[in-house]
Amino acid sequence: MRKIIVTIFLAISLVLASLGTSYAAKKGKGEVKLSQASLDNFIKYIRGAVVKGERWTPMMFILSSTGGWSSFWYCPYSECVDAHSSKTIAECEQATNVQCGLFAKKRTIYWDNGHNKKKPRINSKWREAKIKKE
Repeated sequence: MRKIIVTIFLAISLVLASLGTSYAAKKGKGEVKLSQASLDNFIKYIRGAVVKGERWTPMMFILSSTGGWSSFWYCPYSECVDAHSSKTIAECEQATNVQCGLFAKKRTIYWDNGHNKKKPRINSKWREAKIKKE
C-alpha cells in the first residue's frame, strides 16, 4: 500500500513539475538596443506601481529583439505564477515579425546578449541614468 501511495505522489509531482515548466518564458537573446519607448516602459516597470494603496511589484518584461516592442505586467501578490509570457511573446512576434523573449523577470535581466556572465539585477531606487547604463 505504501509503495502505491509513493508512486502516485511521484507521478503527481512529475505532472505538476512539467506543467510549471511548460509556462516558462522563452528568454530573449542577441544584441538589443531598447527604443526610447521601450526604455521608458522598462523604467516604469522597474519602479513598480501603487494600486489602491498597495505596492505591486514587477513580474515580467517582454521585449522584441529589435528593442522597439515591449510589454510588461506587475504582480500584486508575494508569489505569482507566469501564465501570460508565452501568449505575450507570440503576440510580439506576430506584431513585429522578429524574435521576442523575456527581458526581465522581477528586477533581474534574463536577456542573453552574449556578454553578461551573470544576470544583472536592477534596483528600483536607482536614478534613470544608472538604469539606462545597465
